[in-house]
Amino acid sequence: MFQFVKMFKMTEVYHFHDMIDMLIECGYKKGTTLFGYGYDFRQSNRYARSRFLFLVDSYMQLIYVFLVDLFRISVALMPIILNKPKQN
Repeated sequence: MFQFVKMFKMTEVYHFHDMIDMLIECGYKKGTTLFGYGYDFRQSNRYARSRFLFLVDSYMQLIYVFLVDLFRISVALMPIILNKPKQN
């Protein structure tokens, strides 16, 4: 394998091989506890951020509506709670 890598000058794309070997020696197993993950630095994370902010804003609006309704119910029930009849 290393001869192939050296012969075609692919050492630039083989950065993490030593780290992977070290992790395997430490007890990690390929496919069960050691996985590869492709990351493309050219892709923007703005969509994920804008989606997250949209979800936060949506939940904040729901919480606001819930709290306003809860306040209205408590204000409507306040006279009933304060003017409850005396027990004999």
